[in-house]
Amino acid sequence: MPLVPVESSRSLPRWTPAVALAAVCGLLLPKLSEFGIWDPWELEVADLGRNIAEGKDVLVQSIGPWLVGQGFRRLGVDEWTGRLPIALCGLLMVALCYALVAHFAGRRAGVYAVIIAGSSPLFIFNARMMLGEAPAFAAQTAIALAASVAVFGRDQKRPTQLLWLGATLLFSGIGVLTHGALLCVLPPVVAVGALAVFEGKLGRRDTDALNRLSALVVCAMSLGLVMMIARDVLADGAEFSIWLGGKPVGGQPPTFDNVIDRVFHAFAPWSALLPMSLAGLVWMDAEDDDSNIDERRLRRVLVLWLALSFASLTLFLSRYGQKAAVMPVTAISAAVALFLCDVERSKRSQWPAAIAALLLAGLLLRDFALYPSTPVEGLPLADFALPDVFNPKGSWSAVIGIFGGIAFVSLGAYADPPPPLGLRTPYRFLATQWRRGIGWRLWLLSLGLLLIGTIAFGLVCFLAPGSLHLSSLGTKWGQRVLLVPVAVPVIVAALQFVVFLSTRLQRWRSVSVLIAGLSVGAYAAHGFMPALNAHFSPREVYDTYNDLAVRGESLIEYKVESRAAAYYAKGRAIEVDSLSKCVDELDNKERRWAILPSDELAMVDRIFRARTNRHLFVADARSARLVLVTNRAIAGRADQSFLSKFVKTDVPKIQHKVEANFEDKILLLGYDLKLPHGDYVGAGESFELTMYWKALRSVPGNFRIFLHIDASELRIHGDHDPVDGKYPVRLWNAGDIIVDRQKLDVPPNYDSGPYTIFVGFYSGETRLTIKSGPKDDANRANAGVLRIR
Repeated sequence: MPLVPVESSRSLPRWTPAVALAAVCGLLLPKLSEFGIWDPWELEVADLGRNIAEGKDVLVQSIGPWLVGQGFRRLGVDEWTGRLPIALCGLLMVALCYALVAHFAGRRAGVYAVIIAGSSPLFIFNARMMLGEAPAFAAQTAIALAASVAVFGRDQKRPTQLLWLGATLLFSGIGVLTHGALLCVLPPVVAVGALAVFEGKLGRRDTDALNRLSALVVCAMSLGLVMMIARDVLADGAEFSIWLGGKPVGGQPPTFDNVIDRVFHAFAPWSALLPMSLAGLVWMDAEDDDSNIDERRLRRVLVLWLALSFASLTLFLSRYGQKAAVMPVTAISAAVALFLCDVERSKRSQWPAAIAALLLAGLLLRDFALYPSTPVEGLPLADFALPDVFNPKGSWSAVIGIFGGIAFVSLGAYADPPPPLGLRTPYRFLATQWRRGIGWRLWLLSLGLLLIGTIAFGLVCFLAPGSLHLSSLGTKWGQRVLLVPVAVPVIVAALQFVVFLSTRLQRWRSVSVLIAGLSVGAYAAHGFMPALNAHFSPREVYDTYNDLAVRGESLIEYKVESRAAAYYAKGRAIEVDSLSKCVDELDNKERRWAILPSDELAMVDRIFRARTNRHLFVADARSARLVLVTNRAIAGRADQSFLSKFVKTDVPKIQHKVEANFEDKILLLGYDLKLPHGDYVGAGESFELTMYWKALRSVPGNFRIFLHIDASELRIHGDHDPVDGKYPVRLWNAGDIIVDRQKLDVPPNYDSGPYTIFVGFYSGETRLTIKSGPKDDANRANAGVLRIR
């Protein structure tokens, strides 16, 4: 039989697979050195690869570091040379993915699977980093392809059949070395072997002899794998097991839904289509007749492959480590590709699937906004967390929101033949309802009166907002309803136009979904990853030092627990292990540079100021983890230190003076209010409060600032550590003027009126006593009034 069904071959030009692979290349290969090495996760693999490149005797438990070492050995030590072998494994995976899906389901499904797999963050992150699992992805896909063709291939020559069987054995051995047998080899091998048993390949006389031999070998491999893995699971030995891909570790095992959570986030945006795709694997298989037996077999293999992968990964994560990616990228990509092909073949509107896709895309947006680390859950990382300052929810909302909207329209808006584009159709529909009788006319009149009343209310809110005595939030929403008469016709026309274009695509309506998915992949590869890198790689900091330092100026590394300087620093790096030594090096007549953790800056600067009466100059503070400082200001470059901005020696101009004295230790000089309406803030709005403190002497202990903005039984809480926790009270020096700025929200249900601002210091149940200034009987300084409307 031909490798690709005739109908599918004619539906796509022969050059289409090459275009799809080129698109994936555009996501993976450009700018592999655009972002630095993640410290410590990727740096550990880079160090192993560097040792391998230098010929050192290194024991590695997977093939990834060995590939990185080969890149370093042949092309030199650089980010791109270490990542290139992993990226090439990723390209090999998508090529094998196309071969597998196209062989059994046609060229169209194969192209779709390539684009879906290549544009997911799960694939992109694992193929663009040295710690990625792209080699394991490629090995598992190769095993599935070779085993499936060896067992189920028809009308193949004897040498070709034997080659497929030999490739199954070879790729299985590579898979064991790549990430162990449990995760990489067992799911595809057992899936093919189980289907061979279900179809009676071992005993049916009409089965080709070589197919029967291949089925026998694959089933024997499956039994052997299950037995060896079960043996090591029951033995629970302390040493590393090549069958399990790890060794027993302690800790609380995750629940079974951990794998589902990882797939849903890492396979975005395609996970919005995944539930319907998995259901389609079973549903369409039950509906189809025997005319397309190859595609039916692929669906069955995918179902078994995914089920076994879920069980394997759940077992691994519960006992043998957290450092594992979701392996069956090809299987889940093929499932979504087949679903899109089913939608195109159906020639029917798929409104239930469209609504589900839109809702799941919204759930992705919600999770990405609340938990910024979720897109990275597909990487084999442990103890990974993103800094609070990094949350690109706007960018994710744009690309995933567009994907969700396009998927909704493409799945739901389809008719054969396509309807004409009639911009007056919605309004003709209203006219038709008017002619249906008195009941419909009453409904339409009621809606018309409601619309007129809403517009009148909006005009009053816009022209005379104070006349209705509404809260600021109510007035704001009243003004927004004025957009309704303009927005509704525009939205209706836009939806009509989108539906019209979607229906014109007919059998190609999935193309718009694929393009939207590629846009998500482009952002993940060339937007999200480089932006995230500034917080996990020290490269930017070292690059700034290399650009600004003059030959001979030393670089001090304080509490930088990595070998990053070996990759990036061009000058002499001096490691110091104590705070006093670090300050001694910086307290020098000559310029000195230092790289230190961001949370150590306040302490180092405090001691440096005590000696020199000036702040350290921060040359680079882009990272949330490390900063580059120097003991001399740099002409023409702005100081990026938060200390120079929020810790001053002179008293600035203050809007509201208070002069509350806390035990002759701290003086509240006053505060500024930045309100959205000049002298008041509305319910549901935000405002900014800036307090000015003067340290009279040091305050030992862990005192924090409490802030109560009270009226009746309502309170706005603002308890916090000063300067966003970067400059705690225990570090304040006598004479410091601390500028402490907060952004606070007023709940939308709060009443209008004056709210009293109370402020003070607490540590546990202890508060600093107010010796002088406005106060109440609970050691709270009465700072003034906030007006809410």
